[in-house]
Amino acid sequence: TTGTRVRVGAQHLPSDPLRALPRRQARGMAEEAARARQQQAARTMPDVRALRSVQQQVVDDVWQIRHFENLIEEPWCRVAINGVFSCSQQYVEQQQELATLAAPEAKRRQARLQAKNTVCLCNSVCPDETRSWLRCVKRATKPNGTTESCEADRRRLELCTHGGVSRLLHGLMLP
Repeated sequence: TTGTRVRVGAQHLPSDPLRALPRRQARGMAEEAARARQQQAARTMPDVRALRSVQQQVVDDVWQIRHFENLIEEPWCRVAINGVFSCSQQYVEQQQELATLAAPEAKRRQARLQAKNTVCLCNSVCPDETRSWLRCVKRATKPNGTTESCEADRRRLELCTHGGVSRLLHGLMLP
């Protein structure tokens, strides 16, 4: 074996398997790989650490009833905090169920639960932006779906949740 070709009988075989493929098939494989990368990028979850922090504070009972009384007066805050409460309750219940499972199954379900919790929290604070981002992700991850990027929708959702957290914390802290 010398160079890029291997001699087998009277036949010459390329050592690079992609060179052996017709150009059209190689191009199709490259497009398929690019599509897979795009689908993975479309599935990138929004960064909502601040919203998760508020959720953790709710779960840990950091806030007292008097703090929530201020929020109830404003309709948007009432809806948002009720959504956070609901998501938190579901999340805690599902976490307890995970504790009873075997390690490999629990680990697999934990990632799914985190994603579900993120969508629930986003939807409680920014329902329109969450719907828009989810529609984009669904379109982008279909086998013959669009080739659009969901980066702009995800970024809008992140900015909306940051603003929502700011409004919630402002309402919680001011008497």
